[in-house]
Amino acid sequence: MVNSPIILAIDTVTQAQQLALVEGDKVLARRTHYSISNHADSLLKNIEDMFVQQGIEGRKIDLVGVGVGPGSFTGARVGLAVAKAIALAAGAPILGVSSLLSMASPLLSVLPPSSTVASVIDARRSEVYFSLYAKDEHGKVNEILCAQSASPEVFLEKSEGIKNLYVVGNATRQVSQLKECLQARENIVLPQPWDGPSSVSIALLAWEFFQERGADSLADLEPNYVRLSDAEINYAKKNA
Repeated sequence: MVNSPIILAIDTVTQAQQLALVEGDKVLARRTHYSISNHADSLLKNIEDMFVQQGIEGRKIDLVGVGVGPGSFTGARVGLAVAKAIALAAGAPILGVSSLLSMASPLLSVLPPSSTVASVIDARRSEVYFSLYAKDEHGKVNEILCAQSASPEVFLEKSEGIKNLYVVGNATRQVSQLKECLQARENIVLPQPWDGPSSVSIALLAWEFFQERGADSLADLEPNYVRLSDAEINYAKKNA
């Protein structure tokens, strides 16, 4: 692997399709495209347009990083399928990155040690997806609460007692119940504009993970759905 790899990063687990091309630690291009569907109709075209604008051929990609959720089930599948196809065509390794970690990462990089960031996105069904990350005294980021889905009340309960908690993600504005509780709670910081997954962070984290543990299996890499789909829930009810 080259010292300054060209990394393609993709995240489609929310309505905001996030794309980036990064060479080493230099951001070559970054795109955000809002879709009311599942991204399938625009993702490949947007990636191809980005390649053309940067004068880069898809087969020259050295690494593909992809957000694996949690988030939209269909969106996650579309993004992962396209990421796998590009990695296969380029003969490049692929790394799956938590979409929630990618949201917290930009903020954690500038916060002082002993800071805590919660990534929270709208999961529908009156629930949110969330995870908590803490930066220790040595600057290392640790996941202190793994990705899960629950009601806003459960998130607030599990994050209770954390001083100066930074909360990022679209749930802070899209889920009214959570928004009202956060605004009324002390020691909560709502920085903007950290609203969704960061494609640049996915690229940088993918490179970091690749150096630490190598690539993910192209065949075995799957989205992190966290919870059952509507179809699975309905099937379970019918067969209960």
